[in-house]
Order: sequence, then structure tokens, then C-alpha cells
Amino acid sequence: MGDILKIEYDMEDMAVGIKEAIMKELSKELAEEIKSELKAEMREKLFGKVKESIENNTYELVQNMINDIYNTEKIVIGGGWKEEAKEFTLKEYVIEQVKEVIVNNKCDGKGYGSTSFQEWFTKKCVDPDIQKIIEKEISNIRNDVNYKVKNMFDTSTKQMLSEAVLSVLMANDTYKKIEGSIASIASK
Repeated sequence: MGDILKIEYDMEDMAVGIKEAIMKELSKELAEEIKSELKAEMREKLFGKVKESIENNTYELVQNMINDIYNTEKIVIGGGWKEEAKEFTLKEYVIEQVKEVIVNNKCDGKGYGSTSFQEWFTKKCVDPDIQKIIEKEISNIRNDVNYKVKNMFDTSTKQMLSEAVLSVLMANDTYKKIEGSIASIASK
């Protein structure tokens, strides 16, 4: 018979060896993958915060600059032939121009033609729903004013009539007799 070859192999050692070999090979790649994922997540979060911070700060900075310019920047208007130069801040100039448009009831300029302020305002700013509300408020104000004027008129008329009637009575001889009788009764 032939020779018998018998091989014994310790599986526990083999499993440990395979495990260690896999760990050794994969640990570097896993570490790199974890690092890249963490970096990406951190970049995304930090970039989002930085972007949001920049947007907020930029908005506030630009808003402050605009407000500063609007409130403090001086401009000179006029100063031509026999015309006095006037100095305004931008805010003062805008307010003056708006006042002028409302007082003169004229919107002249690009895109307006020669339209009255009321026409322009009605056309651009008042839709039918707002028109109803405005008319209702005007009616309420009118009714309130009429009621107060009527009350004032009634009160003043009553007072004037009472004073007039009292003066007529006081001038009358009958009133003087009644007054004298009351005075004599009161003194007794």
C-alpha cells in the first residue's frame, strides 16, 4: 500500500491569519475613506455656515452703507444762471421731490407722461379691493365728521338760544317781579 499523507491544519490560526491580513489591507483604505467622508461633511457644514455668514454680513454691510449714503451724502441742486444752489442730503432731496409731486399733483418724468399724482397713484397702487376699503374708510370718516359737526352745532345753538331767551326774560317786568318775590321769600 501506499504511503498515507495526513495533514493537520489548525483552522483557528488560519482564521486569525486571514483576519489580520484583511485588517492590515483594509485598515489603510478604510481610514482614508473615513477621513475623506469626514472632510467632505465638515467642508459642507463649514462652507454652508461660512456662506450663510457671508450672505448675512454682506447684506447688513451693504444695507448700512446704503443707509449711510442715503442719510449723509450731500448733493447740490441748481446754481445755474441766476439760480441759487441748494444743498440736500439724498434723503432730504427725495422727500422734497415727493412733497412737490403730491402738492402740485403732477407726475412728470420718464414713463409717466404728464399724469396727475392722483391718476398715477390710483392706476399703480389701488386695485378694486383696496378701492372698496378706501371708500368705506372715507365714508366712515365723513359720517364721523358730520356727526361731530351736528352735535357741536346743536350744542352751540341750544346754548345761544338759552342765553337769548334768558336775556329776553330778564329784560321783562314779569321776570323782575318773580325775581323780587323769590328774593323776599328767601330772605324771610
